[in-house]
Amino acid sequence: MLPSDVFEVLGRGTAGPKQPVQLVRLGDRLLLLSVMADRMQTLAEITDPDEVTRLAGLCRQARPDSASTAFRQMFHQQAHRHDATAPPSASKVARGA
Repeated sequence: MLPSDVFEVLGRGTAGPKQPVQLVRLGDRLLLLSVMADRMQTLAEITDPDEVTRLAGLCRQARPDSASTAFRQMFHQQAHRHDATAPPSASKVARGA
């Protein structure tokens, strides 16, 4: 196993029909790879440190196990609980809603 500081798969997607791609971090750069059954090809390389940090952060936030995702889910659940238990507002009562 390579440590995540060295190599990390940030995400997978498609660039077109039957054209899977992966965004990977290799050290201090990002690579967009075309993934085929028998080989991989680099489609783009990002070396700007700010852009590497920004894109890697966006990918990590989108993961189901990220703290950001957990917070959004908790916030969403609390909002629904609040809506379900909140008394009708005065304006709704006055209008007969």
